[in-house]
Amino acid sequence: MAEPDVEVMRARPCQRAFIAMMWAFLFLLPLPTVMVGSGFYLSFLPDAVGWLLFAIALGMVGDLHPGVRALRRLAVVGLIVCLPRLLRFHEREVPWEHVYRFLQAGAAAVAVIFAWRLCRLVADMGMRADRPSLKANAELRFPLYVAGVLMLFVGKFPAELSRELFGDVGGWLALAAMFVYIAITISLMMGLMASVARMCVRLEREHQGAAEGGTEQGQGPPPP
Repeated sequence: MAEPDVEVMRARPCQRAFIAMMWAFLFLLPLPTVMVGSGFYLSFLPDAVGWLLFAIALGMVGDLHPGVRALRRLAVVGLIVCLPRLLRFHEREVPWEHVYRFLQAGAAAVAVIFAWRLCRLVADMGMRADRPSLKANAELRFPLYVAGVLMLFVGKFPAELSRELFGDVGGWLALAAMFVYIAITISLMMGLMASVARMCVRLEREHQGAAEGGTEQGQGPPPP
C-alpha cells in the first residue's frame, strides 16, 4: 500500500495546498442566492470556486500520494457539475427544476466521494508523520460532513414538512437548524485542513533542526 511522501509533506507547496483547500471548503457553504435579473439568480459563494481551488491545490502536491491524482480528477468533475448551477433560473420562467435536482444529486455524490478520499489521505499523512490524533480527527469528521451534504440535498423536504406542521416559523427554524449544522461541518473540515498545514510546518522545522544539528556534529570540535 502506497504511503504519503514525507519529502513532499514537509515542503512549502504542501503547506500552501492545504491552506488553499481550507478556504475551498468555505465556498461550499450554502448561502442564499442573489437575484441578478428578472428571472435568474446568482450564487453568493459559488461551489465552482471551491472546486477550482481544490483542483489547483491538489495540482501543487501531485507527488504526495498516488491517490492525489484521483482526488484532483474528482475536483474537476465537481467543477463541471457545479458550473451549470452558477446561474439558476426561476422555475416560473424556465421550468427546469428537475435538471437542477439532478445536478444537485451529482454534486452531492461527488462531494461525498471526494471527502472520503481526502479524509483517507489526511489519515495516511497523520500515520506517516506519527500523528495518530490527526488520523482520528479525519475519521471522525468524514461522517459528520457526509451527514451535512445529505442534509443539504434533502433539506427542502423536512423544511416543507415543518412548515406544514408548525407554520412558517417552523419551516424557518428547520432551515436555520440545518444551516447551522452544515456550517459547523464545513468549519470542522476547514479546521482539519489547517491542522494538516500546521503539521507540514512542524515537519519542515523538525527536518531543518535535524539537518542543522547534523551539520554541527559533522564539523567537530575546533582545532587547538
